[in-house]
This record gives sequence, structure tokens and C-alpha cells, in this order.
Amino acid sequence: HLFPAEALTHLRRRAGLDVPCYAIATDYTCIPFWEETELDRYMIPHRDLISDFAGKGLAKEKLIPTGIPVSPRFRQHVPKEEARAALGLPAEGTIYLVMTGSMGFGNVKELTERLLPMMPRDTAIVALCGTNDELRAELEKKYGGKCRMFATGYTTRVSEYMDAADVLISKPGGLSSTEAAVKEIALVHMSPLPGWEEENVRFFVKHGLSLSGRNAAENAAAAVKLLSSEAEREHMHSCQRQEINKYAA
Repeated sequence: HLFPAEALTHLRRRAGLDVPCYAIATDYTCIPFWEETELDRYMIPHRDLISDFAGKGLAKEKLIPTGIPVSPRFRQHVPKEEARAALGLPAEGTIYLVMTGSMGFGNVKELTERLLPMMPRDTAIVALCGTNDELRAELEKKYGGKCRMFATGYTTRVSEYMDAADVLISKPGGLSSTEAAVKEIALVHMSPLPGWEEENVRFFVKHGLSLSGRNAAENAAAAVKLLSSEAEREHMHSCQRQEINKYAA
């Protein structure tokens, strides 16, 4: 993270810290203030970002395009029926998985409203709401018992939920997006927050790693399109295998 990198730089300059120091960038862009730091090496997400980081002032010889490290469990695949049984999800039909980050950000309510009328009857939505208990309660109150909508709170079983799902709709964080690409799940990015989330989406769409839209309606339409096209999903999986280093860790 940037703040400890700044602290280590200060310790090197002012206190004579003399140990190797390395940074791991977890967004698909050079975020502001990396250029203020003085570390030994910078592990960056992709070779195509070398010019971005170097252009912001980081020494090119210090940049190593390792990819973003993720837990090895995202390289493993549990059969879909097993994952669904373990999570208590419907065995039949298709599932959209909606991920909002650990704090439950993203316009999930509008996305759900847009997506439900477009879904086949045998399709379900599973929303991971993180620590946002208010969001989970709202979704359960509005949809509980009326349709195939499952809302859950913070979980450490994201890898299993990805195995259980057919299409993932996710907040465009750098780490979670990388986990999805390593898992090789069809991915739609929610509308990003201004800043480096926009850059994450731009990189993923450009490299064929995800689809996205400008608003909830376009994101819902992209998810339905992706679910209905096996060829498009296979193309995305191929790009994920080609562009993302599963063994960055």
C-alpha cells in the first residue's frame, strides 16, 4: 500500500533504514504519489503498464511486471454442483454473482431492479454485501421469498461463490478483479468510482477481460449478453489465461 511505502521512504531518508523494500501495486494504473516513494523494486500488474509507471517518474529498471498476487485457492475449481450444495444455493439454473467489495459499495439495488426483468425464470442473483448490513437487510426485505435473490454478508468463501456462479458482476477493485480473472469467471464490471477504478475497468475492457457499462442498465444488459453467449464467455476466458499471471504470488 502507498502509505507504508511513504513511511519506508521516510525511514530510508531520515533514519538510515538499510533493508530491501518492495512495493506491490494492486490497481491497473500508477495511482498518485507512487512517484514520491523510493523503494528497491515495484511489482506491477502487467507489462503494458510499464510506460504508465515510468511516465509518472518511477525508474523503469525498478519495475517488474509480475502481476497481482492472489490466494492459490482462486486457481482451484470446485465443481459447480458441489459449490452450490455447500453454499445452499439452487442446484438448477444459472446464477449471477454480485460482489460489492468488503464494505458493500456499488449501486446494487438499481442493478438488481434492472436485471430481474431481463432474467430467465430459472436464473438467480446472489449478492455478497460485505459488511453493509443495511444493504443486505434492504435486499432481503424487498426480494426475500418473492424471487430467486440471495443476499449474504461478509464472507471468506468468495472462491466457492465464484465456482457456483455463471457470471460475476463486480465492483472494479484491482485485487478482486484479478481474483476473478484467475478463477476464469465471466466478468462484468459495475460502473466505477472516479479515479483508479475507472482505470481498472479501462484496462480490463481493453484486454478483453471484462465487459462494463456507464450505468446500472448497461451493466445489467452486459451481464445478460454475456450469459447468453458461450462464444463471448470463451473468448473472455482465453484473454484471462493469456493476460493474467495466475502464479504472481
